[in-house]
Amino acid sequence: MPTVKSSPTFSVAAYVSFPFIMKATGGFPDAIINATKVVEKPDLLSWHGITGPNAYMGTPAEVIIWAIILGLVWGSVVAISPWQSSRYLMAKNEHVAIRSGVWAMISIITIYLFLHLSITTVNNIKPDIDPTEKVFIWAAMNIVPTWLGVIIVSGIMAAALSSCATFLQLIGSSIARDILEQSRGTSYSDRTLLNVSRISMVIISIIILLIGLWQPPSVMWIGYFAATLFAASWGPVAFSSVFSKKVTKEGAFWSIIIGFLGVIFGELLGKWGVALPVYLNPVIIGVILSGITLMIGSRFGTITEEERAYQERLHQRSIDENEEKEMAITRKYPAYLMISGVLIIVITFVFYYWPLTLAG
Repeated sequence: MPTVKSSPTFSVAAYVSFPFIMKATGGFPDAIINATKVVEKPDLLSWHGITGPNAYMGTPAEVIIWAIILGLVWGSVVAISPWQSSRYLMAKNEHVAIRSGVWAMISIITIYLFLHLSITTVNNIKPDIDPTEKVFIWAAMNIVPTWLGVIIVSGIMAAALSSCATFLQLIGSSIARDILEQSRGTSYSDRTLLNVSRISMVIISIIILLIGLWQPPSVMWIGYFAATLFAASWGPVAFSSVFSKKVTKEGAFWSIIIGFLGVIFGELLGKWGVALPVYLNPVIIGVILSGITLMIGSRFGTITEEERAYQERLHQRSIDENEEKEMAITRKYPAYLMISGVLIIVITFVFYYWPLTLAG
């Protein structure tokens, strides 16, 4: 589910569908109690997930290490990925960006809590849904009322289309601005660059469509793979470019390339039958290689005065004309976080811990 970007429609669907799915799968708390006893998926609701022959994450210790690694990966992705940073640029000021980030975090945590509990109970009715990414869609088509099913599917499509549109826009802009214009050193008119961008977006869309029809993707694992690529290849460069005064253009370029290849190499080792320990996840290999390359590569090239001045501007605090009023509002948000934390703990106790104690 981390690959599904939240949207207002999807959020509403996740919350509203919870009681309907619970009722259809046995009612509360029986639905959750029965989900712990699904023979095909032992330990389904335990903190470490499924055990036995169908487990795909290894031992509980490996699961927690994997979860920490993926948590750091997605934290990096949220901080540096272009589809996220493009959202920050739309904010009125930095205060708005911070506040929206707080509400987004609260929303994501609560969505995951309700959504994961509800789709887990679907195993009481149909434990053999394959691929597992279709569980919520199956519930929308077979369990909840039709009107709610329409909202669920619409929410999923809204979240997916939003991400797809952002990616395509980035692809088109990169091909037109970064590849065509920069590589040739020629200045093109905005109209020409716009046409190139549009044509490239259409071509890429057709290619992706054909690949999807030929080999239906596993959305979750594609999302994980894409996140590791961004975290390994862009992560060290993104953070060091802001906080380090020694990074050069040459070091950044080769760091991105080597980090990308490091993740690919780690994934290929798995395909070739080489069992890597969980602490050598491909993203770890990519980050290490990217960091080493960044340090070595930054010994070459020079940093211009313009680049130094630009970095200094990044560290200058933006002062809004209504700074005191904006700051007074922003200072309330830590309290909102604390209140939401208490509520989430209570909800988790009622809908997760208590039913598990009843299940024994």
